[in-house]
Amino acid sequence: MTTTAESRDPVRSGRARRRLLVVLPVVALVLGAALWWWSHPRAFLGPGNSMSMLGEPGRSVFMGLDHAPQDSRVDLVDVRPRVVSDDTSAQVTVHVCRIADPHLAVGNAYDHVDDICASLREPTGPLEPLDQIVVEVVPQREGEIVIDGLDVFYRTGAQRGTQWSGMHATVEVGPPGTTP
Repeated sequence: MTTTAESRDPVRSGRARRRLLVVLPVVALVLGAALWWWSHPRAFLGPGNSMSMLGEPGRSVFMGLDHAPQDSRVDLVDVRPRVVSDDTSAQVTVHVCRIADPHLAVGNAYDHVDDICASLREPTGPLEPLDQIVVEVVPQREGEIVIDGLDVFYRTGAQRGTQWSGMHATVEVGPPGTTP
């Protein structure tokens, strides 16, 4: 008479199942942390400070809301202003200003920034250390527009993500002739 030993499947054993129940959550936690790190870079300083300006219908107002980070290489994907309220029907455009003189920056300006910026470009591509993110507001009628910083979509190294950054800005739009 021949005896055959019944082989046990190690996957169905209790010890292997317990090991799997411990390893899977740990792997998921590590992958989740890596994914969070990858999608949450912090190259910019974040929101802060505020500014206000007077404006008039049809006249451009430029406001420098953020600077390029000095300690990391950043490639912009897109930059969008956070318009909180606008009863002026303003056209709001984001530019990257290549500063002409390292001792100057766009705080706020009317009509143009040619004397401060060597060039203005779309908010995409690499940022250089002297670059500044500038918002141009062209109100269409009297009222107020409030911008609560910027949503900056960018890549830095292996990371890619979005960050709220820049200043809180208010433009009070009065009748023509109220601005310098």
